[in-house]
Order: sequence, then structure tokens, then C-alpha cells
Amino acid sequence: MVRFFAVLPAPRMMPIRRVVCWRLKDLAQWIFEDFGISLDETTLGRELNFRKLSARPRHHAQNGNAVEDFKKSLAGELAAIRAKLPPGTDSRP
Repeated sequence: MVRFFAVLPAPRMMPIRRVVCWRLKDLAQWIFEDFGISLDETTLGRELNFRKLSARPRHHAQNGNAVEDFKKSLAGELAAIRAKLPPGTDSRP
């Protein structure tokens, strides 16, 4: 396996956050072309410990403006709640 990584071509770099990007489909094709070994994408991903990354799902009816308004007003709401607590119950350090 170490020999394999030594001849692996340089992956393309994504312009944002310097993320190394390999598609398993491209890697399997490269292995087949250079070594004549046919590997399924699933097998290749399992052997190389690749993880599928996906975005966090959003509700189809989510209102983006309401989410932003909630985030902006949250700090003020928490401060008001903390002000109403009896002395000594604030859990902040």
C-alpha cells in the first residue's frame, strides 16, 4: 500500500481552505489505466478510509430570514433570562 501512495498523482487543490479533493471514480479509473486493476469505488473507499462528506440537511420549508433574525436576537433574550434568575443560579464561570 505504501508503494501505491508513492506513485499516486497529486490531487487537485480546491481554492477554498486548501482542501484536497479526490473523487473515488477518478481514482479507480487512474488505477485501472496505470495498473490494470479494476476496483469498485466502494472497495477503494473502504480500503483508503475515505469518508463521504455531506452538508447538514435543511428543512424544505425553512425560512432563512427567520433563522438570521433568531441568531441576532438570541444574545439579548438570553441576557434577559439570566437577569431574571435568582442570585447564584447562573451557571456561567
